[in-house]
This record gives sequence, structure tokens and C-alpha cells, in this order.
Amino acid sequence: MENISNWMGEIFDSPYIPILFMAFLLIAAYTDIKYRKIYNWLNVTFFILWFITIPIHGFSWMNIIGAILGFVLMLIPAMVKNQKMGGDIKAAGVIGLYMGVPGIFPFFLMTATTFIVYVLVMRLFGKQLQLLPMGPFFLGAFLFMSSLNFTILQ
Repeated sequence: MENISNWMGEIFDSPYIPILFMAFLLIAAYTDIKYRKIYNWLNVTFFILWFITIPIHGFSWMNIIGAILGFVLMLIPAMVKNQKMGGDIKAAGVIGLYMGVPGIFPFFLMTATTFIVYVLVMRLFGKQLQLLPMGPFFLGAFLFMSSLNFTILQ
């Protein structure tokens, strides 16, 4: 269970970074639900804020690699399904930047798990699903992983 705290990368080294990351995910989830978009201005803003806050959290190539992996992990399904998911893909890159390599794979595993559970429950109730926004699932994965991290740290 000690590895769960490593999943979050270095995101909890400072209290400011999780707050900043949570703000990004909350806004992304809201705009994705309401407008079916995660806007470029949001992705770019939080991308730049990560670089501005380097003095707080430090620089690691693992974060840059995490950003590339996050981007690719969302790009592949979008290409396979031939779906427009530009904002989700860019948001995944920003998420990877914040999470780093240690956190990106469990984060996307948790995102996929919450997505699959939601789809199964909706189908159980006979709901037809269209293209679903990923922002709420990103937020759910972060909240779940954060709760695991805080539980272990106490």
C-alpha cells in the first residue's frame, strides 16, 4: 500500500500544487459537462502555471515524460474511435505534466475504471449514451486517488 502515495508523483509535496491541480480539474469537468469542451485557454493556462510554479515543486523530466504519455494515452483511443477529443487530449497532457510518470498510469487506470462503471450502470438502467465528456472522470480519478493518498499518509 505504500506505493499508492507514490502514484501521485510529487503533487502533494506542496499544498499549493494539489489546490491548483484541483482547480484545473474542477473547471475542466464543469466546462466539459456544460459545453462538451475543455477549452484551450484552460489547458494552456494550467500548462503555463506548472512552469511558473517550478520553484515550489521543482523540475523533473518525469513530469515532461508524464505529459507526453498522458497526451498519447488519450490520443490513441481518439484515433481508434475517430472522435474529436482535442480538449480532452490536451487536458490529459496537462494532467500528465502534474502527475508525472509515477502517477499517470494509475491515474488513467482509475479514469478508465470510473468511466466503465458509469457506462455499465447507465446501460443497466437502459440509458443510451452518446459521446461522454472525460473531464468528470478525470476529476473522479483524482479525488479517489487523493483520498487513498491522504488515508495512507495519516
